Amino acid sequence: MSCDEPGAAYRVVGRLEGIQNCSAFPSATSRYTQFMARGGESSNELTLCLADE
Repeated sequence: MSCDEPGAAYRVVGRLEGIQNCSAFPSATSRYTQFMARGGESSNELTLCLADE
């Protein structure tokens, strides 16, 4: 399901590098943080700030 489909539960209102809080996005009601590894050599975190649809 795409984020912009009618059945989506959340809308992405911000994308931040690293593990961060979403205080810069007042409409955010929750966050999702993902750890990513690429080729076993480098890694980083990504935080998505989410608002209810």
